[in-house]
Amino acid sequence: MGGNYSRSFEYYKGLDKGTTERKLKIERTEGIKGITDFYETEFQEIVNRCKDSFSEEKKRMFPNVEPRIFAGVIDWIKEYRCGFSLGNIDLSLDDIAYFCKGLKNYEKMPFFKDTAGVYISVLITCVGKEGDKIELDLSNLKKKLDWFGMVLSKNINIRVKGDIGNCLGYLMGNGSITVEGSAGDFVGMSMRNGKITISKDAGTHLGFFMRKGEISIYGKTGNEIGYEMDGGKLFLSDNCGRISEHTGYGSYSHVVIYKGSKKVWPE
Repeated sequence: MGGNYSRSFEYYKGLDKGTTERKLKIERTEGIKGITDFYETEFQEIVNRCKDSFSEEKKRMFPNVEPRIFAGVIDWIKEYRCGFSLGNIDLSLDDIAYFCKGLKNYEKMPFFKDTAGVYISVLITCVGKEGDKIELDLSNLKKKLDWFGMVLSKNINIRVKGDIGNCLGYLMGNGSITVEGSAGDFVGMSMRNGKITISKDAGTHLGFFMRKGEISIYGKTGNEIGYEMDGGKLFLSDNCGRISEHTGYGSYSHVVIYKGSKKVWPE
């Protein structure tokens, strides 16, 4: 994706951001202001461009707009996963946590649930350091964030208060995510390593294409558990759904699934 997505903070100093200041209802540091400004302007421009940037062939492959936008934002992640630039602003995990407190104000933005979780995840991966911890309060959101924690590549420990949407921990390669609530479908999809813990329920296709790592679910779990999963461990409650007949994909499968204290896979 072309374009300059790392304009200096100086670019925004002349803009009137009073509305945003009142909307967040928190005392914002320069880092919080930078995160918010970028999210409201250039990140939304990226999302909007993704709607029409596909070739006709790709539009046939992705007839719905949401997958097109996600694919475009993935390109943005590839560009920024090694470093997030907002001019000379020093960002902190505290800045990200405060930004999330005001996230409810953006729920009416187009494709909010498809992209906001991606934005936050990239910020955490780029700003956080090995061994860092961050707590996020998402309990006031009506729209649950999809793709949260995707491509987490550092040993960062994330604790979320509230529910999460679909595809939690997609392509996650390190760190831990603890959800004090429930999660949607496809938890741990294509997960490469790390640990996910959910205190309540999870949807269907838990561990879809999972390769390594651990997932613990303390509540109910939907069906098709471990679909084409060929590595990693699942720790489930007694009140879990059906294990997929396609679990243990591949001849060198290293899948282990526990139901309560009993190992149920391999049988």
